[in-house]
Amino acid sequence: MNADALAPSLLCAAHGLALAFAPSRARRMGAALSAAAAIAMVAIDAYVIRPAWGPMAVEQGTQACWFGVVVCAASVYLPVAVSRRIAPLLAVCAGLCCGIVISGQGDAVGVLRALPWLLLSWPAAWLIDRGAAVAVKVVCSWLLAVAVLAATLAWLPVTPGYLPDHLE
Repeated sequence: MNADALAPSLLCAAHGLALAFAPSRARRMGAALSAAAAIAMVAIDAYVIRPAWGPMAVEQGTQACWFGVVVCAASVYLPVAVSRRIAPLLAVCAGLCCGIVISGQGDAVGVLRALPWLLLSWPAAWLIDRGAAVAVKVVCSWLLAVAVLAATLAWLPVTPGYLPDHLE
């Protein structure tokens, strides 16, 4: 799995973990909104994304996914849990970012690899109800660190040995 395919999956995982802190109704609605937004972006791919953005869609969408992972993973540390007001906003943003990257890759089936990670919200909510919210926050910290590292690597200059240029 390349980095472009990894970003939507980790965004769905971070969003699912953030939704675990929301009430049950907001959790269901957030997962449904995120899935609907991602599927809608993949469905309108040929008409909107590729003509407007072209090959930049994957690169810009991947950066948006990494930023979304940071926002979703950091939201579990807010003093107020993800509420019914914030959950739909996070859901639509996460779904749109995932849909843009997946559709930019031209792999419509890729949405089926990313969206199941939203289901992490139910086992994570079970852990939170049992008093093990720290475990969920530790996983979110790991996702936060991976996202920051991956997002900053795209901005660093290419040095010899970083890319497999010897294969050309």
